Amino acid sequence: MFGEWTEPEEKKDPRVIFFDLEGIDEIGIPREKWTAPQEEIDKFAAEFAGNEKFEDIPLETALEVRFGWSRHAMSFFYELTRKSSCYDNPAEIVFCSPWNGIKSVQKMKTLLSLHHYDVEKHLSAILTPKKGQSKIDAIKDYIEKREDLITRFDGLRKPQLDLRKYVILSTENMLENFPGHFIRIIDGVLTDKYVKSAGRIFSYGFWWDSERRIYRDYDIDDGFKNVIFLDIDGVLNNEDSQLDHGAYIIDEYVKNLAEIVNACDAEIVLTSSWRYGLTSWFSGGCKYDGWNAKAHKELLQAFSKYNLRVADMTPMLSVSGLEARPTEIRVWLAGRASVEHFVILDDDEWKWKWLEAAVVRTCELSYERLFPDSPTITEKYWRVKGKGLRSHHAVRAVEMLQGKMPNIGLYAKSEEAE
Repeated sequence: MFGEWTEPEEKKDPRVIFFDLEGIDEIGIPREKWTAPQEEIDKFAAEFAGNEKFEDIPLETALEVRFGWSRHAMSFFYELTRKSSCYDNPAEIVFCSPWNGIKSVQKMKTLLSLHHYDVEKHLSAILTPKKGQSKIDAIKDYIEKREDLITRFDGLRKPQLDLRKYVILSTENMLENFPGHFIRIIDGVLTDKYVKSAGRIFSYGFWWDSERRIYRDYDIDDGFKNVIFLDIDGVLNNEDSQLDHGAYIIDEYVKNLAEIVNACDAEIVLTSSWRYGLTSWFSGGCKYDGWNAKAHKELLQAFSKYNLRVADMTPMLSVSGLEARPTEIRVWLAGRASVEHFVILDDDEWKWKWLEAAVVRTCELSYERLFPDSPTITEKYWRVKGKGLRSHHAVRAVEMLQGKMPNIGLYAKSEEAE
């Protein structure tokens, strides 16, 4: 009468985390820096000797994992997999190269079980680069063999790798090899920012993957709290720097930006017209060269120096004139009730309206006499003295992000706030 009942199809969303263990401070800590008391180490060694589970594992290797891999590092792995998993399908961890010469996944799982975070159940592979092969090439080979990661077809060229399916974390810079998938761990220090970034990439794609973005979906839960809406020209340069010094980005201004980010745990959302060039550059795999590519590389190098990363960008809407950028910011804010405070760093005058209270304008002006040598002509004009994110701009931005202004983030619930 009702037909034959069938088991519902399982939701599949494979997610792979490539993790490079090399250079991580909390993995393989030297014995003289172990924090555990000697009594605990001796007790573990005694129990280890009589455990058949570890019969093919040297004691020193087990000791190094148990006491040389910090609890914080294991907690990091646990949170990384937990926030990257989807439905009932846990995220997989793939080590980018053998640690301590261990190539066996089962042996590595046994060692990871010495900690109580159950990280071992997520480990699915250990990549062993062939002779003369780099880690980057080993990762590429593995990805090509995983057909379940290929989910999109653009109708013209070969299938593309879905941006939500894998993320690579490493202290080595692989950004140009894996644009959209790569997170660089600066100085080998594990922080929850990397966990948040990985989870966001799996859930929403990378920030320049505008093809995925449905900006009028007012139910966005990507966890932004303190936000810096960032223009570039006139903020991270003075717009004449390229001609005068051959530089597209000024280090001093990037350093000031980093101070804002670090003081307020803020995230950067790009508003600049640089979005167009950067999106094309990343989409093309960072392969083409030329004027724009040089500028993009300089920006990324400056950001890498201060451990900065773009978290998102405002939508590129078909709006022109002085209302364009304010509209794009309002549309981005719409539905993001998680945003508590934000600041807009920009050098230009737009029709900000209610957003004006959140703007730090990085353009220095002076009101000067049109003809200073003429005592009879008193007319004045505004002259641009300079542009760029100076230290006093950074101080003001920090004050705003710390709440020393009306919490206009309440307006973000509706694009029609005006």
